[in-house]
Amino acid sequence: MTIRSIMTHVEPASAVPELKHLAHALALAEAFKAHLTALVFPTEVMIAEADSEQRDAQVTSQIHEAAAKRGVACEVRGRSSFAYGFPDVFADHAKVNDLSVIGYGPGPTMAQRMLAFGAIFSSGRPALIVPDAAPAGALPRRVAIAWDATPASVRAVHNAMPFLLRAEETFVFSVTDDKELRRGESGVELTQLLARHGVQASFLPVHNKGGQVFDTLTKACTDNQVSLLVMGCLGHSPLYQMVFGSATHSLLDGRAPIAVLASA
Repeated sequence: MTIRSIMTHVEPASAVPELKHLAHALALAEAFKAHLTALVFPTEVMIAEADSEQRDAQVTSQIHEAAAKRGVACEVRGRSSFAYGFPDVFADHAKVNDLSVIGYGPGPTMAQRMLAFGAIFSSGRPALIVPDAAPAGALPRRVAIAWDATPASVRAVHNAMPFLLRAEETFVFSVTDDKELRRGESGVELTQLLARHGVQASFLPVHNKGGQVFDTLTKACTDNQVSLLVMGCLGHSPLYQMVFGSATHSLLDGRAPIAVLASA
C-alpha cells in the first residue's frame, strides 16, 4: 500500500496558519506526493451568520495558499450532507482516501472525539491522530508498533507500511504483563515479517507494572525518542472501560503526547 490521497477537517473559524494537524497533513501529502482533501464545515449546529460565506472563502483561500507553498494538489469541500451526523460525513470521505488526519487538543472537545471515533471505527481506513503537543515534522524517523496480536493490531501494522518503510528505526512494543502471546504471533516473529518487507525493526518488551497500558506504551515511546505510535483500536463497553480501562479509551481521551496512527 502507498498513500496517494489524504483528508482532514478544518473548522471554518480556524486560524489556518496555526493548525498543526493541517501542517502535518500538508507535509505528509508533500512527502508521499499525495492529493489532499480538506473538509471545511462546523462540527456544531450554528445559526447562520451574515459573514459566514466570507469567512469560509477566507479559510478556503488560506488552505489553498498553504498547499501551493508545498506544491500539494488540494481540494476544499464543504459538508456533503445534513441528513446524518458530521462524524458519519467525515467517515464517508475517509472511506475513499488512504489516510485521514485529525487534530487533537490536550483536552479534546466532544467534536474531536466524535471525529476520531468515526474515522477509526466507521471508515475502514487508518486515522492519524495529531495532538497539539506532537513534535513537528511529517515523516517520523522512529516508529513504534503497539503489538498484541489482535486483528486490529495486525491491520494497524499493514496500514502503517508506508511510514515503516521510510522510518530509520522501528520498535515492536509488547506489554509483557498485559496478555500472553502464543507461539507464532510474538513480537519477535513480527519483526521477522517486517524484515522481509525491508523494515528495520527490533522487538522491545515493555513492563506495565500495574499501570495503564497506554501510558506505559507512550512512556516507552518517549524513552526511545519515538514520534509515531502505531496501534490497533478496539471498541469496549462503557462498563469495561470504567473497570479495566483501555488503550483506545486513553487515546480518545487525549492522553497521547505524540502522533498515533490508529486502525480498527
